[in-house]
Formats: sequence, structure tokens, C-alpha cells
Amino acid sequence: MTIYIEYALFSNAVFDFILLRSLGAIMKISFSKTRLWLAVLSGALTAGAVPLFNLGVVLSVAGKLALAAAIVAIFARYGGKKRFAAALMLFWGLTFAMGGVLFGLYFMTGASFAVNADLSLSSDSALPLFAAGILCFAFLTKKLAAYICGRRMSASFVYDVTMTLGGKRYSVKGYLDSGNSLTSDGLPVIIATSGRMRNAVARQAAEDLLGGRARYAEYSTLAGGTRKMPVVECDDITVGGRRLNALVGAAGKTTAAFGCEVLLGAWMDTDGGEK
Repeated sequence: MTIYIEYALFSNAVFDFILLRSLGAIMKISFSKTRLWLAVLSGALTAGAVPLFNLGVVLSVAGKLALAAAIVAIFARYGGKKRFAAALMLFWGLTFAMGGVLFGLYFMTGASFAVNADLSLSSDSALPLFAAGILCFAFLTKKLAAYICGRRMSASFVYDVTMTLGGKRYSVKGYLDSGNSLTSDGLPVIIATSGRMRNAVARQAAEDLLGGRARYAEYSTLAGGTRKMPVVECDDITVGGRRLNALVGAAGKTTAAFGCEVLLGAWMDTDGGEK
């Protein structure tokens, strides 16, 4: 099989472009077009030149690992040892993942597939199959980047919450719900979502009712009506390291957000409720 140099350079450039864009999306790396294309061209030209020297497997591996480090350094700059190491490991992982996708596609279609001594790929398959593998990898990495970024965004709205309720201390995760503006007697209301926390609120509310200390927070329903939610006062509550003066309520079954047991409110962005 004859491999023309322009095809080798083009395929390596496409590989590096997709890998670097995937790396940037997953790690939220800000980059310029100049650095992106400089890294792509450097990788393509160097990778295209490696087979000309017949270095063998060991030297080829070492050379390509060093090339990957250079490409990542050009693309992402050097932002510290840990970040650079994370970016480099992810780049290597994405490279192997792309190879795995292509290998799987060739294997399933029965097309010829061979890895040469210099770690280059040769096949007599049609170009559409090769392009399909690249597109498949790009689609998967796009979904992966969206998932990771979504998890990061969700995590930024999650707080550590500790509270003492009915003489018992609870350590839970609280989710900042900007739609929760519920207050009672001028105090913000935290809404219990898990069964454990709803039961704790219900027990304390029952004791308050028997002692003549029952308190309620009025809220609107989707049907346009209003209902009253029993709320109780905590002996001590800390949210994200801030001591707060807040109430806790439970309005039937509420869907927990991202595994959190309580819903915080928009007042977390202000000093509302802070002692």
C-alpha cells in the first residue's frame, strides 16, 4: 500500500485538531487560534517525519510521547505542574480512545487494519469508513465534555450544610435553588427534600404544634392556589461555612437535586439570614 505524504500530514492534522479541541472543551482551556493551529501543524509535520527515520518501536513511542507534551504545551501553555500533567494525561487518554474507536469500527466492518512498526496505521479501507470513525469520536467527546461541564456547573451550586434539629445534628448537602425565595417571619426557609430530613422536620413540627409553637410558611402552588408549609427553627445551622438564622420546612415529596437533601434559596447570594 502506498501512503502519500500529503494524506499522512492531513490525517495527522485532523487527529491533532480534534484531540486538542476535545482537550480544550473538557478542561475549559482558553486558547487562541494561533496557538491551536501552531500546535496542529507542529504535530502533523513531526508525526509525518518520524516514519522517515526508521526509529523502531521504542524510539517511536518515546518520540510521540514527547511530541504530545510539546503539542499540549503549545496549545494550553504551562499553567503549573499539576494542570499541565492533567492536560497531558487527558491528551494521551483521548489519543488512545480515538484509536480504540477506529479499531472497533474497522473490526466490526471486517476492513483490513494494521499497526506498523513506527506505530502508524495502514488500511485499504475506503475513506468514508475512516471519516466515520473520526466523526464518531468527535461526537462522543462532545457529549463527554458537555456531561463533565454540566457536573462542574452543578457542583458550584452545592454547599455543605450542618444543622441541629430536635437535638440531633445532621450533615447534608444543600443545592442552591434560585427559585426558592420562601421566607417566614422575615427568615429564609430551607426546604427538606430527602425522606430523612422531611421526617426530622415533621417530628420537630409535631412537637412545636403540641407546645403551641407551630409556625408556617405560605407558598404558591402550580395550580395558582396557596398552601401552608410547617417550618421549624434549627438550634444551629451552617451553610458553606456561614452561620445562618433560618427555618427548615418540608412540603410533601420534593425531588432531590443532584443527591442533595435540602434546597437552599436565592438569599445564599446575599447576606440574607446570616448571623
